[in-house]
Amino acid sequence: MASLRKKGKYYYARFYDSNRTPQRKEVALRITRKSAARKELNRLEEKWERGEYDPWREGAPKEHLNAVEAVEGFLDDKQGTVEDNTHDTYEQQLEAWVEETPPGLMLQDVMEEHLRPYLFQADTSRATKRKRYRHLRLFFNWAEKQDHLDYSPLSAIDQPKKQEKKPEYLTPSQVDTLLSTIDEHAEKTEDAVGRSPDVQWIKDAIRIAVSTGLRRGELFNLRWSDVDLESRMLFVRNREGDNDGEEFTSKSGHEKAVPIRGDAEKVLNRRVDEGKRERTTYVLTNRSDETIEPNTLTQRFKFFVREADLDNQERLSVHSLRDTAATWLAMEGVQPRLIQEILGHSIGSGTEKYMHAHPALMGQAL
Repeated sequence: MASLRKKGKYYYARFYDSNRTPQRKEVALRITRKSAARKELNRLEEKWERGEYDPWREGAPKEHLNAVEAVEGFLDDKQGTVEDNTHDTYEQQLEAWVEETPPGLMLQDVMEEHLRPYLFQADTSRATKRKRYRHLRLFFNWAEKQDHLDYSPLSAIDQPKKQEKKPEYLTPSQVDTLLSTIDEHAEKTEDAVGRSPDVQWIKDAIRIAVSTGLRRGELFNLRWSDVDLESRMLFVRNREGDNDGEEFTSKSGHEKAVPIRGDAEKVLNRRVDEGKRERTTYVLTNRSDETIEPNTLTQRFKFFVREADLDNQERLSVHSLRDTAATWLAMEGVQPRLIQEILGHSIGSGTEKYMHAHPALMGQAL
């Protein structure tokens, strides 16, 4: 008989046979998701019963997968451990690569020639090439950890260089115009039951973002337990899934403390006064106290930016709110090192691009 056991973030298969010494044998599966570990355990049990596998003599046998099967395994392992929109991106990027590989290509046989045409496709922007590279790197790193590969074929290819560009940000007057446009839209629009559309959460998200520099994922995973209004600090924390919410890991993988300032403090205090802290786990919820999909902000933000007819509307995105926060901090003369800490940048180069707003600070940048 066999069972699963979790140690740290990985699962192990535990086999038992009263006629063996020792009677119990654990085998590392190198799998973090329970459903995937259960599937692998069933596979090993079947091989054990057929006499094709002896856990007392060997570790988990290497499973020879073709590229399609490996991608399916990766997506299954990541399901539930990342946001749905992130998982959708994984699926889109990796399936696009698989479509360009020879049918039935075994993962162990993937070579540089099977990667370059996809990575460096003609008429593809440098940003897209870098995005494809990142997702292939995630996939092949996973395959190595799962022992499906001896080494990554991507290691022979250098990552496409990043094309530096100035951040797109909003001026204070543009933010005021955007918020006014949202109010005007709500006043002249009704939903199916005659109510004005729920736009307060969108306005609050914008005001918090430009005051704190939080990323979209950090905004919508912010809980009231992460907010300390007395000390005027909020905390971005990594979490495993629990009864109060889903698993969350920041983009950098690091936790950080962010000062609550300006409009963010006003928004949070108002939401506390409205009783949100007592009724909800998450800070940003709609008027029915329901959580909001991050993609909804992406879509609505772009809609309202165009409605407001801002000069740089086509270049603005939700990420521009983070750029706005950093640029405003630079304009106020905040030191580059502090901006770096607030944004959660691991290196100074990620912060230097905001110093254009205060040229005198460039010499102090890391």
